[in-house]
Amino acid sequence: MKLLEMLVVLAIISSVSITQIQNHDEMVEKANDSLARYQLVQIGKALMMEKTLGILPSEEGFSNWINAHTMKIEGDRSAADPWGTPIRYSLRDKKHFSLTSAGVDQMFDTEDDIVFR
Repeated sequence: MKLLEMLVVLAIISSVSITQIQNHDEMVEKANDSLARYQLVQIGKALMMEKTLGILPSEEGFSNWINAHTMKIEGDRSAADPWGTPIRYSLRDKKHFSLTSAGVDQMFDTEDDIVFR
């Protein structure tokens, strides 16, 4: 193979590799988004069961509540979203709450937040 042919082949391989890396990153972000939504729904369902008993935790007591109601696995951060940001729990009144994941940017109150009400 001539040097020019080898350079062309190398350029093609590099181009394909870059495309695959970008696709992988997009797939990881979609998976994290889906996992965050799943976490919020599951925690929300548990909180709705607590609500029927009239015992929603306070905002200050949410961390203790979630630790008491989740199975602990070493390294598991059940009260955190897939990006490692703690899930925000807010009581709107005695019967209504919301759960928020800060999303990929790890900042609350931005457009990529994921909210369960």
